[in-house]
Amino acid sequence: MVISQLEITMNPIHSLHPLARAWLLDGPLSPHVDAYLALLERGSYSEGSTGGYVRALAHFAHWIVGSDPSPLKKKNRNPSILETVGI
Repeated sequence: MVISQLEITMNPIHSLHPLARAWLLDGPLSPHVDAYLALLERGSYSEGSTGGYVRALAHFAHWIVGSDPSPLKKKNRNPSILETVGI
């Protein structure tokens, strides 16, 4: 499948750096990405704002995981943080 340059610039997921895209789509928040994008679209946020919020969400997903790909198995995790975000 070939993606046009217009689709890449209009889609905040495709315009993410590949590493940030992996944090978002392969991380613990991945089931919620479509709903989050829909919420931003309904809110009529600009492309720039949407991109910024999506990048922030990707970094938050990375922060949740930390250096361990299974944050729920960490002995020293703070359950209140994970429960706050619904994990």
